[in-house]
This record gives sequence, structure tokens and C-alpha cells, in this order.
Amino acid sequence: MGPLPLVILVEPAPALREVLKVALEDDFWCQVEDRDSVHNLLEVVRQQKPTFILLDVEVPGATRFLTALKDDPWLGSIPVIRANLVGLQTDEWILAAGYDVCFRGDLDHLEGLVRRYLAARSAPKVSR
Repeated sequence: MGPLPLVILVEPAPALREVLKVALEDDFWCQVEDRDSVHNLLEVVRQQKPTFILLDVEVPGATRFLTALKDDPWLGSIPVIRANLVGLQTDEWILAAGYDVCFRGDLDHLEGLVRRYLAARSAPKVSR
């Protein structure tokens, strides 16, 4: 078995951050780097190259971070799941903002997203 997939989790609420971290580690066998802010996050992503990022929209600087990430030619393909537990924005707004998909608090939905990104990570690369 290879190294565990790395997920960077950015959630300002400690209790919710812990619930999501435990689910990712115990249910999906992921290594989780958990943070409460985007401070120095672009550098962390550059160094660690996570499988995906789970980012709460309420984190100050989240939009600026996302723009910088998606504009980076080496990091822009890393999927970012937007944690949207309130569900006020439409899917069109979420995609226009640069997020790849939105997680709305249903752990079954999170399971489907995690499995999709883990399957993409382990899929063989095709060269042309």
C-alpha cells in the first residue's frame, strides 16, 4: 500500500474541523493537514501537493487564495471542494468563483466526492 492521500482541510470552527478530519482519516484513509486559516496556505500546497483541498468559504482570504491557486500553472488542477454548510449560494456561483464542487454538509455526499478524487488520483496517467 502506498502513502495515504493528502487532504488539506481549512475550517475555522474547531468542532467542525475535528468532525471532518476524523471522517477523512477514519472513513476514507486520508492523511489530513488541518488548518484554521489560509495564512501561508499556497506555500503549503506547493510543498505538499494534496490530492484535494476542502475549504470553508467563511475563512478570511479564501477567495484570494482560490484565485491564486487556480491561476498557478502547477497547482491550478488541484481540486478544491467548497464547504458550504449554509447553502446560500447557487452551484453556478460556486463554479464561477473557481471551486470545483460544493460540499453541503451531508457526509454521504462528502464520501462520494472523496471517492471520486481518490479514484482520479489512482487512475493511470495516459501519455500521448
